[in-house]
Formats: sequence, structure tokens, C-alpha cells
Amino acid sequence: MVAGETDMKQGFLQSSRYSPGNMSREALEALFVGRDGIMEDVLSRLMKSVQGPEKHFLLLVGPRGSGKTHFIALAHYRLMERLGDADVRNEVLVAELKEEEWGVASFLDLVVRILKALADQIPSLSTRIDTIYERFSKDPDEAEAYAIGLLREHAQGKTLMLFCENLLDLFGGLGDEGQRKWRSVMQEDGNWTMVASTPSMFAALTLQDNPFYGFFTIRPLERLDFETALELLAKKAAHESRPELAGFLRTPLGRARARAIHHLAVGNHRTYVVLFDFLDKESLDDLTTPLMQMVDDLTPYYRDRMRQLSPTQRKIVDFLSQQDVPATIKDIAVPSLMSHQTAAKQIGELESAGFVRRTRIGRNAFCELSEPLMRICMEVKDNRTEHFRLFVEFLRHWFTTSELEQRRSVFRHGDQAARLDRAHVEEALRRSYTDRKQPFRDALREEADRCLAADDYDGLATIQETLASDGGPADDHVAWIYALIEKGDLDAALKVGRDAAAKFPDHAAFRYLTASAYRLRREFDEALNAIDRAIDLDERRPGSIWLRANILMDLERFDEALDAAQAVLDADPDHLHSHEQIMRKLASLGRPHDAGALARKLVKHAPGNLRAMLIASRFYLDLDRFDEAMQLLQRALEIDSDNQEARLLRGQVLFQMSDYRRASEDLRFYASHNPDSMEAHWRLADSLLYSGAWEEAVDVAEHLIDLDPEHFHACRVLGNALVELDRPEDAVAAFDKLLPTEDCEGLLIAASSVRVIGDCASAKRYLGRVAELQPDNRDLWMEATRINILEGSFDAATESAARIEALPGCSLLGRLFAAQAAAATMPLHLALDALGTAFRTEDFMRDDQLHVEATTEILAVSVRSFGPRFLPEGLAKLRSQLGTLADDGM
Repeated sequence: MVAGETDMKQGFLQSSRYSPGNMSREALEALFVGRDGIMEDVLSRLMKSVQGPEKHFLLLVGPRGSGKTHFIALAHYRLMERLGDADVRNEVLVAELKEEEWGVASFLDLVVRILKALADQIPSLSTRIDTIYERFSKDPDEAEAYAIGLLREHAQGKTLMLFCENLLDLFGGLGDEGQRKWRSVMQEDGNWTMVASTPSMFAALTLQDNPFYGFFTIRPLERLDFETALELLAKKAAHESRPELAGFLRTPLGRARARAIHHLAVGNHRTYVVLFDFLDKESLDDLTTPLMQMVDDLTPYYRDRMRQLSPTQRKIVDFLSQQDVPATIKDIAVPSLMSHQTAAKQIGELESAGFVRRTRIGRNAFCELSEPLMRICMEVKDNRTEHFRLFVEFLRHWFTTSELEQRRSVFRHGDQAARLDRAHVEEALRRSYTDRKQPFRDALREEADRCLAADDYDGLATIQETLASDGGPADDHVAWIYALIEKGDLDAALKVGRDAAAKFPDHAAFRYLTASAYRLRREFDEALNAIDRAIDLDERRPGSIWLRANILMDLERFDEALDAAQAVLDADPDHLHSHEQIMRKLASLGRPHDAGALARKLVKHAPGNLRAMLIASRFYLDLDRFDEAMQLLQRALEIDSDNQEARLLRGQVLFQMSDYRRASEDLRFYASHNPDSMEAHWRLADSLLYSGAWEEAVDVAEHLIDLDPEHFHACRVLGNALVELDRPEDAVAAFDKLLPTEDCEGLLIAASSVRVIGDCASAKRYLGRVAELQPDNRDLWMEATRINILEGSFDAATESAARIEALPGCSLLGRLFAAQAAAATMPLHLALDALGTAFRTEDFMRDDQLHVEATTEILAVSVRSFGPRFLPEGLAKLRSQLGTLADDGM
């Protein structure tokens, strides 16, 4: 083989339009999309057939070009790998028939084909297959019996697995008698299993009196949806080492171009592969040459398929190839000069054969060609064709009308080379003017909607720039500016906004967006000028008045801002969000009185408005004004006792007021209606823990972890609840989930909890992790001191206390913990020497609660170690050290 032929063969094996069975496994894997579930089902059933008595027979059903050969070829590779991994390769014989077994005209032919497929695995079969031919010349029946016996001899004790394609053609060759013989042999032997494919169901499978009726497990191969088709195109680009094209397909513009391919391919694998080379073509010249090459490639294939049809069926296909939209049976019958009954019968057969697709809408069935590219063969055959309708549609989906008009303007009269291009552009424009549709712009808008939903503002800006620059309406410019603001490109947003305002001087939205951009740049005076111009153009638009109120707040012109907020409510009583924003702004600026006044005004303005009460109550909750929040929530629940948001807010207020039992009731109600709410379940878990409902706390914490395996607060709650339930091993397992994290607070809580139940080893592990993250954490050394005292490691406890004393502002605290360590080994009055002669009041009051607890623990340690005998002398010394603090009641 010469070098050129080698290169061609290698390229063929990497990607094939019509013979994917010849592709390498690497290529098959790389281009397999959308059918992982079906593949796993097929492989699982085949493995069960090998490893158990039940045998499975699977049939893949999909029109031509739907990826059946690709699927079966890859399934064969993967199955052989699984057989090897399971060490059952010697328990099965696998026969892989050719994609087109043209030579099967009888059951004997089929058996010979299977034997030949097995000969690669069993070399001795080749000479014995020759014996079949020798016997056939003498007695065909005896040759058939010998062939079946030969197959049974080698398959004895093993599963015989068959991979075959185009079952429709295979059954056609077998005929009724061959089908009955095959079914009988499989039933007698009981060791057959099979995966096959067919473009459509046929009588031998669907009629009850046929031997293979109900025999196969059917797995339809559905058409590709757009996202899966896009994945196929991107994978093909990557597999062919075209990273720029693969990257382009991930952009919104690339996705819009891919939609043009999708429109023509209508979910057919082969058509995507055929049209793949168009994806990176920008100019009309780049498109025309591959288009004509594609026509040359496809025409023989589709003409050959047309020859398989009866004259009546060809007439119907010819009619449908000339239609731009699906047609009803009545629409087809009259122009085709046939009765309705004849047309219906023939269309049914064409549908079964995979030529036609029917879609039912109400009582009507609309018919179209299964493969849109098939119309090419009809148009090429017609010498009067000046343009291909398919290419015309492709141009309409590839370019905007404006772009097509620009391309028409550059054609020179008399240029014969451009005649074909001109004809297609002229026809594309004519159709656009007639139906007033712009498919490519529609595809761009669909991508814009997707970008907006995904918060992809880079992509949205690109799409909207394309639409706006193509002569789009004002709304396209508005969306472009909005995307630029959201992506943070404020300079570009202001420039586009100025240009758009000049082009559409009466459109208030441009001024509104310009004001927003200036405000984000903290150029508040410019922002105010822009929003004032927007209000001049549309003075009743609440959004503009609301933005003006916020800008006035930024300028600290509070009275005007409050007037503007009132104006928003006057213009739109339901525009409550603006009041909430301004209330929070006033509170953050240290003007809680004005913020509260606005909250009261909001409720007064809408006394029966549930939303207003919820906004005001949330505001009071955030300011820790729980009584006022509770009063409003009670009023809200009088209006709607089952309002979920009100119950959630009341649960949060009750939690902050330490009424954990009642908080649990409200939070449980909200969580039951919102099972995926992290916030509600988190609060509920805490409320249950603090109210002593530990079993339920465990359930809620575990649910939180199911929602988010890295919800480490839930691990804290779970561990603490399990400690309370006296399940120490489970508690440690829950706390251990905190070890990989940087949640020092949670780790310290875990250490304290397990110390209480005597598991100092686990407590030390948690403290070790905190020491890695925050070696100067005060609470770390406090807990370490407690553990060392508990374990009797008093020298270590003294060292831990010294670490506390060395921290800024912790000198007294460190000495108190050192005294705790000393009180375990010596009389109390001697242990107190570590504190010095007297406390400094300012040191003690810096963290008085913590110091009181540490001082009390000195006494507790002494009593645990020696009983009360050292208390009188020790307390006298402690009183003298406290000095005036003792007089104040410490």
C-alpha cells in the first residue's frame, strides 16, 4: 500500500460517514454521545446472558444514519473488554456479522455466515466449513443439518452471542421458512443471545402469527436533541485536533451556527457528520465549494435508496422533497394523483422503511422526509433546478438578512462564476422578504435567552452586539448595554449607551442603564443627570424613580431620597423592594431612626399588604429588634396563617429570642414545604438540638448532609446530638468529617463535646488540626489545657496555659488557666499564687464572663482533687486578689 493510500485509510478509520464499523475504538469512543444509558443496559443484559441462564435478545431501532452501526461496533469493543475483566471470555462465542450480509438467502446461508464469523476464534472451523459446500452439492438438507451440528458442537456449554445489523434485510433474505428454522434452533439450544439493529419495525416482528413476534427487547435510538448534537460536533472537532473549532462551538455565536446544522440534520447522526465541515465557514465562497462536494457525495447514495422504492412511493418522496414544510396526507394525495387511501398506505410503508417521518398534531398527521438531505438527489436530477432549496434554507440559518443583502451587493453582473451563488442568495432573500422570518437572528435570540438564564454575560454581550450591529431594534441595544454592565465593562456600556441614545433619542432605557453604569463607577452626579433625563422621557416608570432614590442616598441627600421612595410607592404601590433597599441603606449609614420611620411608613401605606409586613419584619429582624418583628409577623399570619415566608421569619425571630421549641414548629412547617431549603433545615437542626429534640435533630442534620455533603455545620449538629444520645462512636464519625476542613470553630466545638464524654484522643486530633490552621488560636490552648488537666498531664497543662498568657490581651486568662493546672496538685491558696497579688480591674473586665468562668473552674479543680478542705484559706486569698471586684459582687 502506498503512502497516500495509508493516509487515506487512517483518515477513514478516524471518522466515517457511512461505515462507522470500520472506525478505530478510539474514534468510536470519542464520537459516542447521548446513549450511555442504552449502552449500559445492552451491555448489562449481554453480560447476564453469559453469566446466567436467562438469555436476552436486544433490537436497536432507528432510521438510517441514526448511529446504529456506531453503537453496535462500540458495544462489541466494550463487551469484549468486560468479558475479559470478568474472566468469562472462554464461556462465550461471539459472532459479529458484517454490516451488510448481502449473501443470506436461506437459513443455511445464515449459519455459514455465523460459522465464518467464528472462524477467526476457531481456526479449525475453516476446513470444516468447506465440507458444508461439498455436502450441499449432494444433499442440501444434509448440508444444513451438518452446519447446525457444527455450530452446536463448538457452542456446546457456551453462550453463543450474535451481533448483527440490518435485521430487516436479513429477515428478508431468510424468508418465512428461514425465520421459523432460526427461531426453532434458538429455542432448542437455549444458549443464544443477540443484539441487532433495524431502521424500522417490520411485519416479521409486529404480526402475532410470526415466529419472532414479541421476541426482542426493543430499544429505540431517538433523534439527537440540540445539546447532544452540539456535544457530537464539539467531540468531532476535538478528535480531529481542531481546538479552535471546538472552542468556537462553546461560544454563543458558535452555538447559534450549530443550530443551523441542527435545523437541517433534525437529529440524524450522519447528517451532523456530513455538515460538520461547514461549521467554520464564514464567507459564501467557503460554503459553496464544500456544498457542491457534499452534493456529489450524497447523490449516488440517495439515488440508490430511491431505486428501492415502488413508483408510487417515489412519487410521494418526490413531492415531499419539494415542500418546505410538513404536509398532510390530503396535501400529498391530490397533487400526486392518488386516492387518500393509497397515499395513507404508501406513507405508512415509507415510514416503516425510514424514509418518512409523521408527526401528529390533533387529528392531523404531518409528513416530511426523515432525512432532509435526501431532497438534494431529487433537485440534482431536475435539470431545471437553479438553486438547491436545502442550501437556500442553510443560508437563511447561517446569515442574517442584512448579511445576505451585503453579499448580494458585491456580486458583479456578468460574473458567471458567481451565478450559482447569486441564485441562492437571491432566493434566500426572496423567502425572507416573503415570510418575514430571520432564522439566524432567531437562533441568536435563543442563545441570548440561554446566556441570560445561565448568567453568562460575556456570551450575552457577544450575541447582543451581533444583533444590535446587524440593525437590530432598540431592545437589542438595551440588552447589549445590560450585558456589558453585568460583566463589569462599564466603559463599553457607557459608550454603547451614548451611541444608542443618539440613535434612539426617545428611549428612556438607555438613560436608565447609563445612570446605572455611572453609579457603579461612583460618579453619582453623572448618574443623577442621566436618571433625570430618563424620568423626563418616562416620568411614571417606578424603576427609574427607585434608582434616583438610591443615587440620592449615595449623595447623602436623604430627605430627597425619602421623597423619591414615597414617589415610587405612589407610582406603583406594589414596588416595595425599593423601600426595603433604602431602609437597609439608612440603617447601614447609622440612621436607624429614619430607617425605622420608613418601615413604619411602608406598613402604614399598605396596612393590609402581607408583602409590606414581611419586608418590614425582615428589616427589624436584621436589626435585632425582635419584638417589633414579632408583632408584624403576627399580623401577617393573621392574614395568611400558612404563609411560608412568614412562618420562616417567625421561626428565625423565635430562634434569636432563644425560644427554640416554638422556633422548631415554624421552621419544621417551612422545611416540610421546602425540602431542599438549606437555610430552613440548618435553623431547624439548631433549634431541635437546643430544645433537646436530639433524635429529630439527627434526622434533619443527616438530611442536610444529603443535600450538601460539605455542609459542615450539619456535621457539628449531628455530632452534638449523637453525644447527647449517648452514641459516642457515631458522634466521633460525624465530627471526623470536619478534619479535612478549615472550620476551626467546628473543630473546637467537636473537641469540647468529645472531651465531655471522655474521648480525649479524638479531642486531641481535632485540636491538632486547629493547631495546623491557627496555631495562635486562644480557644485552642484553653481546650488543650482542660484536656491535659483531665488526663493528669499537669506539666503539659501549664505549658498550654503559658501559650494563652503569651497571646495579646490574654495575660490574665493565661494565669487563670495556669492556676487551674496548679490547683490539681497543690493546696488552693498556693495555686492562686500564679495570679499575683491582685487583679487589675480593667484586665478582668475586658472579658469578664470568661474570666469568671475560668476563676470558678480553679475552685472546681481543687475540690475534684482534694475535696473542700483547702477552700476556706483559698477563698480568703482569692477575695484579697479580687479586691474591689469582690466588693462589686464578682
